[in-house]
Amino acid sequence: NIYELYQKIMDQLEQLADKTATYDNDDVWLESTVIAQVSVQCQEIFHVKDVNLNQTIQGQDTGQEQNVCHLVRFEMVVKWNAQTNESHIGTWQITDWDDLLGGNIWFK
Repeated sequence: NIYELYQKIMDQLEQLADKTATYDNDDVWLESTVIAQVSVQCQEIFHVKDVNLNQTIQGQDTGQEQNVCHLVRFEMVVKWNAQTNESHIGTWQITDWDDLLGGNIWFK
């Protein structure tokens, strides 16, 4: 039944809202995290050299530019007051770069 499905979804949304709501005097604020993944195309020269052994450990010591794609994940917290329709937008933060930082648990 479509009505039962709708009711189940609405109940789950209310539970989620209860978990993310913060109370400031008489106001109720809902908080969410916006996540954006960006593919960044770069031309780069990269190598890591052990100066004691005079050896390239990583990358290439050719000095040639290479086309590389990096995946960068940004997150920002936004708050919304349903009573006043006021919103507060946070600032973007880098939370992962090429999956080196472990990223957000929801993307594992």
